Order: sequence, then C-alpha cells, then structure tokens
Amino acid sequence: MKSYLLPVLLLCTVPLRAQPVLPKAANLEETLKKARAGGKYAMLLAQIEVPGDQVKYGDFNELGFASMTEWAGFKDLPAGYWVYASPYWYIWRDMAPARRAWGPEQAEGEPNTTEVGDMQTAWASRSQDDREEWLLAEFAAPINATAVKVHETYNPGAISRITAFGLDGKETEIWAGQAAPIPAAAVVVNQKEFPRPLKTNRVKVYLDSPRVAGWNEIDAIGLLDKDGKTHWASTVACSSTFAERNGAVQPGGFIPAVPDAGRVQQLEQQLRRMQNDINELRQRAGLPPRPITIAPVPQNNLDLGGDILGARDGVVIFNAPAVAPGFAPAPPGFAPAPVPAKRR
Repeated sequence: MKSYLLPVLLLCTVPLRAQPVLPKAANLEETLKKARAGGKYAMLLAQIEVPGDQVKYGDFNELGFASMTEWAGFKDLPAGYWVYASPYWYIWRDMAPARRAWGPEQAEGEPNTTEVGDMQTAWASRSQDDREEWLLAEFAAPINATAVKVHETYNPGAISRITAFGLDGKETEIWAGQAAPIPAAAVVVNQKEFPRPLKTNRVKVYLDSPRVAGWNEIDAIGLLDKDGKTHWASTVACSSTFAERNGAVQPGGFIPAVPDAGRVQQLEQQLRRMQNDINELRQRAGLPPRPITIAPVPQNNLDLGGDILGARDGVVIFNAPAVAPGFAPAPPGFAPAPVPAKRR
C-alpha cells in the first residue's frame, strides 16, 4: 500500500506554475477613470497593454497627440491623444479644451474648490460690483428636482434670485431674497428648496453683485432629486466672466494672452502637423515620440531647452526633451512658476 501512496505524495509536492495576476474589474474601472484625466479625454479609439512602459513613463503620463501606427508590437494604431495609465496606453480621439481661469466652465461638474478665496477654479464675473450678474446651468438630462444648491467660494451672499425652466421653456421662480454679505471661513453651500418638485434641466442663478463687495465666485451648481441625489451642471453660461479680460500682464511678468482665436486655431493645426512629422521621423529612427508641452514663460527667460513651436494664451509651446520616469516633461532648468494671482 505504501508503494501506491508514494507517487501520489510526490505529485502533491510538485510546485505549480505561478499564474499571472489578472487585474480586477474594479481596478480596470479605476485605471480607465484615471486615463480620462477628469473628463479631459473622450472617445477611446484603442487600448494596448504595455506594462514595461511603466519604468519610463511612470504610473500616469499624458504624452500628447501622436500618429504612430506601431508601438511595443502592436500595429495599425490610430492617431490620437496618448495617455499612459499603467499598465495600459489609452489612445483618445478627443481632448477637451483647457478650462479658462474663472470662466463659467469652472462651475461645471462637481465642486473642486475646497478653500475660501479668490480661486481660479471657480467662476468670477468680468468686473466686481458694477452690475447684476447671472449664471445659467444646464444639466445632462431632465431631473425631477426638489432643491438647488450653489457652492459660493468667495464673497458669498450675492445670490438674489433662483429660477428653473420647465420642459415647456417657462421660467419659474424658486427663491428670491435680498443679497447680503455672509461671513464665512469655509465654502458656503447655499441650498434652496423648490416650492414643489419640478422637472427641469436648466436653472438660473441671479446675483446682485453691487450689494456684496468684491468678486462673488461660484464653484458648482447642483440639483437634488426626490431621493436626495445631487446632479451637477454639465454646461454653464454666464452674463460675463473674468476669463474675457485679456491683454494685462499677469503678476510675475508673464506674457499677456493672445485674443485672436482664428490665429490660435491656425497655429494649433500647424503645430499638430509638425508634431506628426516629428514623431514619424523619430519612429523611423527607433525613438519614442516627444510630446508637445505647454508651460508659462517668464518674459526675462526664453531659454526653454526645447524647440519652440509657437505661442498661445500667454505661454510658449515647445517640443520638450525626455525626462525622468514619473515626471511630466519639462525643459532643463525650468521651474514652473506658482499659480498667478487674479489679474486685477
């Protein structure tokens, strides 16, 4: 009987081959979310798994637009915006335009201004205390709303009226009152209940700006449904915005913005063609692509250590040299300046 047991025991002691650890579904969702960069990218054209690139590009890297058709053994890849979220490369068709500081787009989506003060991540009117202002918030789908809440992040208390539009286009007043300053050491969440539930996809917030001194900044507008879930505005329009003010030199000596939108668009197209040509040449030489990097440029220092390709909105666009893994591309010796204060 012992002679039969011995082979069985020997078989039980043979080490099994290690199986690859497959990413969990939750991890894949988190990686995809990370690759979207907060909604910056959309329309995923291709996704390839290249775990070895983590050594060079780190856990996350926005490489920029590239037209490479081959990478790491993968072929027939589409042109698009390459984002590395380890262990995958995501190739996106669309990249959302950058949000302007203090533009109405800063009031879109979930609140992201956590401190009281004059923050670029909230909307601000073009001028302070000159006139009444308004924000019109649109939501992705109609909501059977029971309340509205507005995140006021600087000089709160200027809201004087809130209305909602029914699906028939009629404007209904939800709340009205006299604006008055609100002393606040934290972000004010101003919530107003609807007199009765209303199905709406648009809400308008009126501000009596002259009654509350200073810029009255708003970070987010949300609607609450009958279950208490908050839906955040997907698009916001406004009476005016500080983002419209161009031409003034920012503190720190930065080059002023360029207001010619047509010329900017033409330069973008030229830069994209140049980038494609550069990356194709680098691919033939067996080199990785080089991204387009945008960085603020001090007036007294134009030595960027890269190939200058053009300028936009007070920054120089250049083809950045390679950098150490895990760090965003930057020219040698260039230290990014702190976020400038509001141009006032």
